[in-house]
Amino acid sequence: MASNLYKPDRRDSKGFLGRVTGAMTGRVAETIDPNVVLEFVDVEALVERIDINRLLDRIDENRVLDRIDLNDLLENVDLNRVLDRIDIDRLLQRADLNQLLKSIDLDAVLREVDLEAVVRRSGVPEVVAASTSHAAKSALDLGRRQLVGLDALVGRVVDRLLRRDRRHLPDTPELLRARGPAVAQVRRTVTGRYANAVTRTVASLIDIGILMATYTLAHAGLKLLINVLFDASFTGWSGRVSTIALVVWAFLYVFTGLAITGRTVGKSIVGLRVVRKNGATLPVRSAFVRTLAFPLNTLAFGLGFLPVLLHHEHRALHDFIAGTAVVYDWGDRAAELPGPLATFLSHRKAWTDTEVAPTPDEPLNTPTPPAYRDADGQPADGAQPSADAGAERPAADVEAPVDAGAAQSHTDTGQPRNAHADRQPTRAPGQR
Repeated sequence: MASNLYKPDRRDSKGFLGRVTGAMTGRVAETIDPNVVLEFVDVEALVERIDINRLLDRIDENRVLDRIDLNDLLENVDLNRVLDRIDIDRLLQRADLNQLLKSIDLDAVLREVDLEAVVRRSGVPEVVAASTSHAAKSALDLGRRQLVGLDALVGRVVDRLLRRDRRHLPDTPELLRARGPAVAQVRRTVTGRYANAVTRTVASLIDIGILMATYTLAHAGLKLLINVLFDASFTGWSGRVSTIALVVWAFLYVFTGLAITGRTVGKSIVGLRVVRKNGATLPVRSAFVRTLAFPLNTLAFGLGFLPVLLHHEHRALHDFIAGTAVVYDWGDRAAELPGPLATFLSHRKAWTDTEVAPTPDEPLNTPTPPAYRDADGQPADGAQPSADAGAERPAADVEAPVDAGAAQSHTDTGQPRNAHADRQPTRAPGQR
């Protein structure tokens, strides 16, 4: 126990007095409990009277540690009670931290620390990657919005020149057409709408640039490969062979992109996707036919591209042949118009009816086509009546009077009123 706390050096004790003093000190250390002694000592006052810096300079730490059994010391001292009685802040204020830091070899400490593991555990790489990805997506979406805005302006100009009313024409394929209650939006979403000429032109220019760049690199790589492997000089292909190789590479580039993802690299950058005419996913056969029919657009001075600008579905000649259409699709984000342009167009008649996708349990309110009834108002032969069709009612009783109290309750609750709520039924003279 405490007998090992103090180990007197017999070589330092000289004579009888030294031996007596050493024996007495050892007996005292064995008898007295250090915790009891520390309770009667004002540790803070004792620490204040000690010059820590001078004390550290005069102490040989190695000799002290050699003469003290730290394990026995820690077993007999209640360190928690000692620390509770010491004011750490005042102690740190009196210590010279600069001198302490000078004595520490920081390079050696850092060599022992796995900085890569520390950085990985801090999550800094994930934060940097997420912020970089978000910034890149925001910049890309900003450019896409400008292209969509130009498409909208070009479309309005063409509609004015052709005196075309967009309200009666579908602007999305059937399967991508949203159904449900109209919802006003400040920034209009155009996901699934037919893409106009500006965005499609930019996508084509990007694809042409990628095609020429990759073809040039492939030609240079092939030349280097032949020179290295066969030790022969390759001067290049003839004009006809180069043209055939370029056409084959362009076909593979476009067809592979459409067959796998429904878009080429250029269309992916500007946010376009090729679908079937009704909005279904593009099959491989349609992708093949569309790619094969693309050169027909260049016949007759490129008139095959004119329907992209003039037709309300913005489909080119090869789209009509393959039964395809090009729509806006930004992946996991909604394709949007620029805010100021969306606000301006929202006040125009052709852009006031916004649509949202229906919920899974919401019924699709599709009106019965007029062809299902003949001139007398009776169902045509072979026509299927609508699900909500009831018994035929007289023409005079088609519209029943609306209770004024019910109409007032709709107005008070802020709900939209029926457009026919205030209209009274028209009856022939003498009819009850």
